[in-house]
Amino acid sequence: NYVIDSDNAYHELKVPSGYQTGIKIVRGFEINANQTTELILDFDASKSVVQAGSSGNWLLKPTIKVLDTDLYAIVTGTVKANGGIPLDGVLVRAQTYDGGAADVKDVVVVESSTISNQDGFYKLFLEPGAYRLVGYEKGYNPQCAKLDALPNATHEFNFILNAASTGIVSGSVVIQGGTEVQYATLSFRQTAACSGDSETIEVASIHVANNAPYEVALPEGDYEVIASTYSRTTQTQHIHVTANGETTLNIDF
Repeated sequence: NYVIDSDNAYHELKVPSGYQTGIKIVRGFEINANQTTELILDFDASKSVVQAGSSGNWLLKPTIKVLDTDLYAIVTGTVKANGGIPLDGVLVRAQTYDGGAADVKDVVVVESSTISNQDGFYKLFLEPGAYRLVGYEKGYNPQCAKLDALPNATHEFNFILNAASTGIVSGSVVIQGGTEVQYATLSFRQTAACSGDSETIEVASIHVANNAPYEVALPEGDYEVIASTYSRTTQTQHIHVTANGETTLNIDF
């Protein structure tokens, strides 16, 4: 397995020892006589591939969701810039919100994600439920819409993204006593208009390996940064991103 970076360089994906015996997916389902049982295995690449910072390694930690085909909903549509030009590579995510979550990192959860193709087309498979559908690409403001996904239904939403002035957030992550392959997840959240209401959404998230630097471009504005890692207390930081400026945020667990 390999990953190709933005410079078209190939990197082998290292599999941590816990996964080398195979991937175990635990999900109950029924098999009935004279019937075919179909399942969708949804592999989320954005959650599964991690750059291990100073080690020079890239890690594969598979995140796979199992969906029953007789219950799932399909969400489809296009992503275009204001002016009608299709946008390739836009990240489209279905997010859930739980204001009463015990850990702040679980207040906003990305349940499924995909990217648009060269024609701006995207498709998501979702379990039935209430979602915030968010489309975001570097250099544009995110767009959000509320969605009630129904079983065995196809929903359509077309995104129109407006260009945005952006700034840089950079820094490093240190996990005291952590291993080389341990990493933190930084979730950049803000309040945004979502189908006419003000809602908290995740604009972007990145995985940062222990003792590694990071840099991310974001639209100008105020953000809540949620930093989390295994066996450590989740941290919350508030930052303001200025157009063409750089904000420094170092995380120390």
